[in-house]
Amino acid sequence: MTSMDHTIENALAEVAKVRAARERQMAQRAEMQRRAEAIMVRPPVYILKKYGGQQLTLDLTDKPVDRAH
Repeated sequence: MTSMDHTIENALAEVAKVRAARERQMAQRAEMQRRAEAIMVRPPVYILKKYGGQQLTLDLTDKPVDRAH
């Protein structure tokens, strides 16, 4: 086998490695996307059923806090 054949074989092996890594990455990305979409479909956990399923509000305006009580 000549050095040119050896070089071509090494190049093809590298291309196969990169292609396999890319396919793994694409599969992982698709799985993460599927999980993210599944999370977005569920209602938020912090909505209490006790109040009829309404989301509670929290006033974050800059008002002084009465700590006497």
